[in-house]
Amino acid sequence: MISRTNVETWILRNLRERGPRLLGARRESFEDSRGRARPYLDLGTDVEGTLVFIHGFSDRPEHFLGTAALLRDRYRILIPSVPAFGDGFREPGAVHDFDAFGSWMEEMIGSIAPRRFHLMGNSLGGAASLAIASRLPLRIESLTLVDTAGVKPRGVSCVFDDYGEGPNPFEVRTREDYDAFAARISSRPNPALELFSNALFEEARSNADWYVQIGRDLGHDVRAFHDREQEAFVDLGAIAVPTLVVWGSEDTLFPPAVGEHIARALPNARLELLHGVGHCPHLESPRRLAASFDRFAREVRRGSFTPESTPSRGDSPAPRA
Repeated sequence: MISRTNVETWILRNLRERGPRLLGARRESFEDSRGRARPYLDLGTDVEGTLVFIHGFSDRPEHFLGTAALLRDRYRILIPSVPAFGDGFREPGAVHDFDAFGSWMEEMIGSIAPRRFHLMGNSLGGAASLAIASRLPLRIESLTLVDTAGVKPRGVSCVFDDYGEGPNPFEVRTREDYDAFAARISSRPNPALELFSNALFEEARSNADWYVQIGRDLGHDVRAFHDREQEAFVDLGAIAVPTLVVWGSEDTLFPPAVGEHIARALPNARLELLHGVGHCPHLESPRRLAASFDRFAREVRRGSFTPESTPSRGDSPAPRA
């Protein structure tokens, strides 16, 4: 008898394969300086620019497609696979700190993106985006940081405290662990996650040891920059590109206080809270994330973007699909 988990796994694999094609996305590959194939999705039309999206810890490029579908008629969208996750390469002997992820993504994006592009990153992808913006500032038209990692303000508790004190939410070994993890990344039950919960649980369980290793490296990195009396792995004050800091008000991995700190520390940033949303707005509220980015990118293009010290609400109508 075929188990429900096997059926879910088969359907999920087919959705991940066919979903991008239904949106007209092409699966491309970049060969890096060490000859490693680095896959990415390429879709949309460059009418108003190119948007590069970098996903986070344990995520996949396909999970941004709900947001990309709302923007593809005006933006070319590039979604690379982040090393260590999904289709990205794995190097068990490498140190997976924030600088490493930043360097891996800088090499790839610096090659596949046009001369000027919009950059967006969620969670660990946001940390990589900070690294890229600090190294390639003249190429970044705008920066959107979504519930970003790589910043740990003093006195603010976040998921990095879990790495040292436990339990690590990414260490999924039982169904109870998976249910707790799903509750941490979403502010409310997500029908898509529930539909494939058995397959996603097995996938997460198979990666438990790997995710513990990466989490340990990231936790060491946070302690290292704290030892240097810093609150981020890069100098936030030196990143002057127009930046929208988007944060889910219900994020339990990185609470809004982290986003508030980032918006204050960056010299040209505005904070926008998405009320009732958790850690992954591209999964939980793609229309609101697309609307926030689209409005921001238009302001940057018109030269009317101004930073704000108080958070605005990300509740305006979504862009047309």
